[in-house]
Amino acid sequence: MDQNSLLTVLALFVLLFQSASSASVGGDNSIKKDLTPRGSEYQEKIKEFKYIVSGFDYEYRPVIIMNWGKWDVIWLANHTNEKNQVIKNFEQLIEEIDSGVFVRKFDKFLPIGSNYTNNQFVIILNYYGFDFRTTYNPAAAKLILRMLAEMQGIIVHIAYGVVINANPVVNQVLAMAKPLAGNFLAKFDIYGSNSDKWIPRIRTPNPITPITSCCSITSYQQRRIS
Repeated sequence: MDQNSLLTVLALFVLLFQSASSASVGGDNSIKKDLTPRGSEYQEKIKEFKYIVSGFDYEYRPVIIMNWGKWDVIWLANHTNEKNQVIKNFEQLIEEIDSGVFVRKFDKFLPIGSNYTNNQFVIILNYYGFDFRTTYNPAAAKLILRMLAEMQGIIVHIAYGVVINANPVVNQVLAMAKPLAGNFLAKFDIYGSNSDKWIPRIRTPNPITPITSCCSITSYQQRRIS
């Protein structure tokens, strides 16, 4: 079975699993919040698919934050041109990371006298605001799984990672992704919404020098950092 077929099967399995288990998670208040109607202003705001480079850890590795919970993947899955452009940009980002070009972009932000020579970085995946309905949309679920699978190819460049604000649905999606991205996910510690648990984890080695640069993986904004 090729990767595309496996992605389709996994996406459909997520859909079926969610349909069968929805009653068991119906009482989760965090999930109920994700089911509230969202207006056009909110939708426009989150179509930028932003990620942020927030600084360096104590070994001068860039710290990248991807707010995947706020990426409107359902909207993206239903807009073919924009989806194809985002996929293309995301693949280019992966290529830059794999070649070392991406990490080297931040050399100018390093403290004077620092001696950072490898191409590793730290990644934080923030699932705050993850839309419960995404798992009921096979195309959206397939897109999420595809992006996770793409990141499987850059695990050698990830020093460590942290997933935060993972609710039960997010945990299920990550579990479904293991056949495609198991080695990538093994780099991560996964935390729920209790910030008392994950804030100490991301504070200990994390940003010492803030970087204000922010990129968007979109069809209408440049992704690259100047």
